[in-house]
Amino acid sequence: YLELTYKYWIASAYNNIADLHISIAKISNKSNYQIKKSVHLDSSIIYANKAISIALGIESAELLSESVKCLQKAYKEKGNYKKALNYAEKYIETQDTIFTKEKISALTEMTTRFETEKKQLKIEKMEKQQQLSGLLISKQKIIIYLTVSILIIVLVLTIIIFRTRWNWSTARWNWSTARPGSRTEIKDWWKHKIRKFHSTSFTT
Repeated sequence: YLELTYKYWIASAYNNIADLHISIAKISNKSNYQIKKSVHLDSSIIYANKAISIALGIESAELLSESVKCLQKAYKEKGNYKKALNYAEKYIETQDTIFTKEKISALTEMTTRFETEKKQLKIEKMEKQQQLSGLLISKQKIIIYLTVSILIIVLVLTIIIFRTRWNWSTARWNWSTARPGSRTEIKDWWKHKIRKFHSTSFTT
């Protein structure tokens, strides 16, 4: 990565030097104008070609586009319009390549963002489902606990009521069997009690 970065900045510096030579060629003094202009334009072409070599090596369409643009301007200033037109066409091609790469990059970024948001929504949905499942389980546990508690209370009340009724029925049965059932039996029972009382009183 560091090597690519270093090469990128070297190529960028070559392009800047090439562009600088073109600017100097345009403002050269009148004395020896053609000689100085030609020297600067030749230097511009040399540096631009160096930049192209690096740009092709690191596959940088941006640097290649800048280099081709420098060559187009240099050959135009030299009056070589055929080569200038050739490099102008190459410049358009590199711009199309850059535009295509930018579109692909933007599309990739949008796709990545969409997939990321999709995964995030899926995770949030799963978390909500887990929360709902947890709440449902808690609700079911509460219902089970309440049901068991109610059944225990009903069972205890049933046992209490049953025992109370059973004791009451037993006591009633004992009472009904212990006391006389008819008027004659009542009279005989009272006579027996009175005789027993008198006999006890006389003996004392």
